[in-house]
Amino acid sequence: MNTKKPYGYYLLLFLVAFLAMLPVVLLWHPLKWDLIDQAYPWKYFIGECLQEGILPLWNPYQLLGSPIHADPQSSAWYPFTWAIGYLFGYDIYTVSLDFFIHIFLAGMGMFYLGRQLKFRNDTAFFMAVSYMLSGFFIANAQHFMWIISGTWIPFIIGAFLALREKPSLEAAIRFGLASVMILTGGYPAFVFLMAYLLIAIYLLFAIEMLQRKEKAMLYRFTGFSMLAVAATALMASVVLISVYHLQGAMTREAGVTLKQALFCAFTPKSFISFILPFASVRHLEFFNTDLSMASAYFGLITIVFFLASLAIRRTRLLNLFLIWGIFCLVAATGEATPLREFLYHYVPGMDQFRFPALFRIYAILSFIIIAGHGFEVLKIEDLRLKIEDLSFRRLLMGSMAAVAVTIIVFMAYSLTRRDLNFGEFLKHELFIFSEKSRISQHILFQGIIQLLLLGLFCILIIKKRMKYAVPGILILVCVDMIAATRLNGPYSVYYHQYRSKEIYAHAKQFPEGFPIPGNGRIIDNKDQVGLMFQALWRNLNIFHKQVSYEGYNPLHLKGFEDLADNHAKLYETILLNPLVYQAGKIRELDSLSIDELRGNFDAGQIYLDNKDYASLDGSGLKASPDDHVSITKFSPVEIQARSISQSKVLVNLLQNNYHGWKATIDGNPAKILTANMSFISVVVPPGEHVVIFSYEPTDVRWGFYLTVLAIIAGLAILRGTLQGL
Repeated sequence: MNTKKPYGYYLLLFLVAFLAMLPVVLLWHPLKWDLIDQAYPWKYFIGECLQEGILPLWNPYQLLGSPIHADPQSSAWYPFTWAIGYLFGYDIYTVSLDFFIHIFLAGMGMFYLGRQLKFRNDTAFFMAVSYMLSGFFIANAQHFMWIISGTWIPFIIGAFLALREKPSLEAAIRFGLASVMILTGGYPAFVFLMAYLLIAIYLLFAIEMLQRKEKAMLYRFTGFSMLAVAATALMASVVLISVYHLQGAMTREAGVTLKQALFCAFTPKSFISFILPFASVRHLEFFNTDLSMASAYFGLITIVFFLASLAIRRTRLLNLFLIWGIFCLVAATGEATPLREFLYHYVPGMDQFRFPALFRIYAILSFIIIAGHGFEVLKIEDLRLKIEDLSFRRLLMGSMAAVAVTIIVFMAYSLTRRDLNFGEFLKHELFIFSEKSRISQHILFQGIIQLLLLGLFCILIIKKRMKYAVPGILILVCVDMIAATRLNGPYSVYYHQYRSKEIYAHAKQFPEGFPIPGNGRIIDNKDQVGLMFQALWRNLNIFHKQVSYEGYNPLHLKGFEDLADNHAKLYETILLNPLVYQAGKIRELDSLSIDELRGNFDAGQIYLDNKDYASLDGSGLKASPDDHVSITKFSPVEIQARSISQSKVLVNLLQNNYHGWKATIDGNPAKILTANMSFISVVVPPGEHVVIFSYEPTDVRWGFYLTVLAIIAGLAILRGTLQGL
């Protein structure tokens, strides 16, 4: 293959990803769990907004309204979500293809990183296959934000290495473009960890330059690194502005508790997944973690190379990756070691996220890089170095023997189980999600496959001519990763018991656009009331365009959560109202505790804070039987209502009051009051009036314009440089 333009390797990567994800890419089965009931509805909503010419700023259908533009997990500003949402819209098919594209891109990113590390194309391919089908991507398939993060991590590291190699404006912009992808679509915790890794790499390079007395080079590298950070900030302006306003408005502004930070670790028992990933999907009570967090597989052949590579010389950069990988692996174990707790207490940003298991992506990436170094050594043909001899092969054989013995021990354990019933397992429970299968069966079946792979690998290593051995090893790596993915796929990637075409047909009933909501009670809008269908069972009000108090979303606004958790009776009473309603009776918030003791609530009663109550007390508010209000126009960011009343009334909107909400009465600005601790209310004079509630965060819109201009400018500067891949 052409080593300068390795398009053949890209094609092979696509083919491997295609075969591994066959049930997904052929659109047979839908993706599962969080991806289908969280990411899919959000992307569906964002796509509809874009096709209607609306910026995806506010989601009115979940938890009585939330700023989807500010939700770090929504992908509201992610370029891929925009491209697919605007051009095609999201359905059960496009969300599956979106997932597959990211798996393939993850391989491309690792290939790019391998090339920036000066590895050969075949080594970069070896690393790419091991990475894109690793346990992180397969076990965490349901967490689309994690998948997006894992996709762009190697691109960012590779771009930073390229910036070091050749500091320039183009290199800085390339880094910014890669970074903005993870900032707009990824999970924030990975950004924190990436920042610390890049700082460590920068310090390593700076020390090396100072030791070589290359001060001019250091100044140039530092300057363009700062430019790269500035470019990233400009391109991510809309995200930074959006997230800024969450401070003080969300319940997790002060971070998570230590217990939450230690929840769902990659436990020491999960280490079996390094060689037998199929074992990590059963008997999760044994692993003491979630299925999605229990695998860190990055290939049987790859781990043999990794173990052998620990005994050979490495550069400082590779040693840094090795140290970082071990550090992240230890942190991933959660409470099994004190490291994660130490980070939580003493390292900035480490108290902001849950799931220690997310650290393992950096361990996987680092260990693959070390394994790639070993693969590189296996085929070095520099006669002066004379490294291609039996010495490294002996290391490989020793590592292979250690792995084989470990597998045999686990298999021996399985064979001693009286309930093994292996024949029944082979006959009925392979390549499906089975609740009947046992961990012993999984160990034995994959153990057989792994020993066969090791046997073939041994034969290839014994051969003297690397010309034929290297392609054979690459084929084994591909077979290994495809087989592991196909075995684990029904457990963590897709629902084998459902068909995508049935869900696609069911979705035909979803209303198009944003119809005016009915005048029914909000409390009746539930996922469980006739909306569930097969894999679709949560966040369904987004599809059916019903404003709901329900919603599966980690982002909770303070006022809403306080009301729902601590004032249940008032909360239930409020939900008896429609989306927009009138109220002529107000109470001071200080009287809420007394009213709760008496159970004295009325659906049309509004509680205001002391200052707002004092300004309205005695102002003639009164609701009459003939008064009414109705919605005349509706969109996610603008709700128009017609109010008719004999006296002054409060017109109330059951959407959470958040930065950016504005109101007008007959075109004139009106003051918004926070009603019942969280919702929107305005005082409307007697008579007939048009009341418009609009969500228009001006600074976010300007941030969007700045982001678009910065990205366009960056792409213009980079025109033609994509050949650098």
